[in-house]
Amino acid sequence: MFFKYKLEYKEDTLLQSGIGKANAASTTALLIERFSPELVINTGSAGGLDPELAFATETLAETRIEGQIVNGLITTADSFISQAERAHFIRSQFPEAKVTDMEGAAVVQTAYQFGVPFLAVRSLSDLAGVEAADSFDSNLDLAAANSAAVVVALVAAYDRDKL
Repeated sequence: MFFKYKLEYKEDTLLQSGIGKANAASTTALLIERFSPELVINTGSAGGLDPELAFATETLAETRIEGQIVNGLITTADSFISQAERAHFIRSQFPEAKVTDMEGAAVVQTAYQFGVPFLAVRSLSDLAGVEAADSFDSNLDLAAANSAAVVVALVAAYDRDKL
């Protein structure tokens, strides 16, 4: 689903892809084909892999902790990580990973294939593992609001000459 909006003097297109890599890849391809964006920003929530992270922490393809930007890896999984063993497995394979989502890699790969620059923005909704489902439900609205605020600030400050 596509939405046109204007922020200050910039007109942009928002896309709601839905959950999962297939939705993310197909809708990103449609976005690029139909609207030829200069930049794709993928935003949403993510589960924390780093126990030092706080809920509703923003992630800029990296990670923001309590107002600070910290570089770090975002992984993408095929499902919500609500089992401690799965979270441990991801951490063991990618020890530098900060968070995991369910769409980011698909958006990144699709944008890359089309030659369009991209940025992933995630806000921490839960800590991946046993209590993830409960904390996701409790923190999703705050995580979504924080992630959206970061994207609005990025779009307002965007300078195409710096790509």
